[in-house]
Amino acid sequence: MTLDDLRSLLAVDDAKSFSGAARRLGCSQPAVSQAIARLETEVGLTLFERQARGIRTTAAGNILVRAASESLSTLDHTLHRFAELRDGRAGTLVVTTGGTTVKHFMRGAVKQFRRAFPAIKLQFRGAISSAECIELLFREAIDLAFVTIGEEIDGIRQQPLLELDYVLLTSRSDRLAKRSSIRLEELHGREYIGLVEGTTSRGQLSATLARHGVVLETSMTVGDWDTAIHLVELGLGSTIVPSWYAPAPSGRGTTTAIPISNFPPSRIGWALRESHELLTPAREFMRLLQADFRARPAQAGVRLLE
Repeated sequence: MTLDDLRSLLAVDDAKSFSGAARRLGCSQPAVSQAIARLETEVGLTLFERQARGIRTTAAGNILVRAASESLSTLDHTLHRFAELRDGRAGTLVVTTGGTTVKHFMRGAVKQFRRAFPAIKLQFRGAISSAECIELLFREAIDLAFVTIGEEIDGIRQQPLLELDYVLLTSRSDRLAKRSSIRLEELHGREYIGLVEGTTSRGQLSATLARHGVVLETSMTVGDWDTAIHLVELGLGSTIVPSWYAPAPSGRGTTTAIPISNFPPSRIGWALRESHELLTPAREFMRLLQADFRARPAQAGVRLLE
């Protein structure tokens, strides 16, 4: 019993003839007759009685017609809903990322997405680390994760979008403040404000320091770069942050950002479940974000990865 067989059943019941049903379905009359024969064989009952002036639906046929009509109506509605989801005319797009990501990276893309897909509910799920974002991808109905790109993970596809150099953000009164760049080794023994343990960025920083034999004393730990920067602006220490987060140079500012020449860049971008098929809204949001970065003025220490 196939969907085509049931559609033939409904067409014959409506047209009261096999030839009329064939015309409505755009197929041959033998194809309709074969479909009805398959159904009658399967249910073991006659569905239509052939008469001189057409056909009559039997009691068994009427039962199957009602059931098929209800089922196909529900199926057609479901398929219509699927089409809406695929085309971005309904549904929800769920993105998990750090708490300050929308502010720093996604404002333009979010505005464009809302104009392009007003019917889509856009939902952001905050997480304290890239690792937590990845966990949410596995556990919940999350479409996209915007993360610091780390080691390969089974079942996860990572797509880097930006490459960011690191800078030392410190007070203008710091002995290094007038330098155009520094090397990691020059920071040995300094105190700094760092991210909490367990974040991808903290792990990458610790690994880099260890490779260079550099030891830093952690004066404070915070959950995000914005908090670290705010503490530096209050004169409470220095921090190492991706260049994107550093405040723009200003003659009135209290801080300065000094590039660290031998610090490997950080990459940020998308993490996706390999088994998850992205619908149109998710693909478009990714495209809009990339286009937004491409349209922005060049920024020192920031490279868009095509």
